[in-house]
Amino acid sequence: MGLNIRAYREGDEEAMLRLWVEHGGFDSVDMDVWRDRFLNNPVGPSHMIVAEDDAKGEIVAQLISVPSVIWFEGERISAARPFAPIISKDVRAQFLTVNPLNHPIVKMYRKSNDLLEERGVRLSYMLPDPSWQLLYKLLPTRKLQIKKFPLWSRKLPLAQPIDLGDGVTVGPIESDDLRIDELGRAVSTKYNCMIVRDHINMPWKLMHWNYEIIGVERDGKLIGMAASLNKGHRQWLICDVLTVDMDDSLRTTLAAVTNLAHEKSSDSPSGEPIDKVGLLTPPLMEPALASLGYERDDYEFMFVVRAIDSSLDKSKVAPENWYVAAND
Repeated sequence: MGLNIRAYREGDEEAMLRLWVEHGGFDSVDMDVWRDRFLNNPVGPSHMIVAEDDAKGEIVAQLISVPSVIWFEGERISAARPFAPIISKDVRAQFLTVNPLNHPIVKMYRKSNDLLEERGVRLSYMLPDPSWQLLYKLLPTRKLQIKKFPLWSRKLPLAQPIDLGDGVTVGPIESDDLRIDELGRAVSTKYNCMIVRDHINMPWKLMHWNYEIIGVERDGKLIGMAASLNKGHRQWLICDVLTVDMDDSLRTTLAAVTNLAHEKSSDSPSGEPIDKVGLLTPPLMEPALASLGYERDDYEFMFVVRAIDSSLDKSKVAPENWYVAAND
């Protein structure tokens, strides 16, 4: 099959939605939700590449890069996350090849890199779905930097909730709370790179799944927030964690969201148990997690970074210098 690899254009939406719903293995959404995800991002519309069957003119594959903004050494820079490579089930067998460079996903990825560079995007990053990790390992690594972050976890339910200390209160918080800006900025000073998390971007980031978002206050001041959810497969997954410092406030916030996971585990129906809480763990979080009884799990998250702008120092944007969450 001959393929025309090209950028998205108006009118492709129905075909791309159909690929998402029928061939992607993701959730079933309507056009309004699809547009909110990929065209109505507060940063701007997604950078999208499609593969078209030359003979029939039908879209048979797609690769979407979601735009974002990254804190890089105190500066905001443009970035994108290649996301959701999909090939129609009807034609997948035609693209089995011993040469990974001939695979449509690789061709779309290369076209996407050209498009991102043309549009002034300086950096791309991704947490590939496990089903695509082997393909990314086969890509030429000259421009890609790859690291695996561990899942740390602990069993649920707890013997008893963790004591949070005097003056600490925990409750729901809205994703557009202005105080989140201060938390996000504080965390960004501890890492070279981090997705901007503020009252503008967090509502979009957290709108796609059923997150529980908690704020942690000490003596009336917000010291942390955490977004987490029932991931399925018997696991409660902690995602975004923002705190005013990486010491006591981090430990208290992690304890609070662990208590939330304990509550959810205790209340879960017998047919849908939650017996583990975990999170993707950058090294700076390990001491706090260890003090709360967490241990390194067997699972690892692959994280891939590409410096599109050649003026960026690759060592400074390397994956080990990022704050990364499982929903990034």
